[in-house]
Amino acid sequence: ILFEWKEKLKPDCQIIQTTPSGRPANISSSSSQRIYITYRRASENYSHATLAVTDICVIIPGKGETPPHAFCKVDKNLNSSM
Repeated sequence: ILFEWKEKLKPDCQIIQTTPSGRPANISSSSSQRIYITYRRASENYSHATLAVTDICVIIPGKGETPPHAFCKVDKNLNSSM
């Protein structure tokens, strides 16, 4: 998780910036303080048989978004103020 107003992105990390339909993937309810989910790929020395997350997306059900085909939805609100 990246609190944009007080942290810098860690080396080798990526930010999930948009939802599948192109909306901002900011998980904060505040318009001035953005919070994003970040991830980092495993190093090449991990076994190919190691379990791994292969893709992540943020959806906004209140805007009519649903998980893409073959995604498993985790029913957990990431924003405690919502």
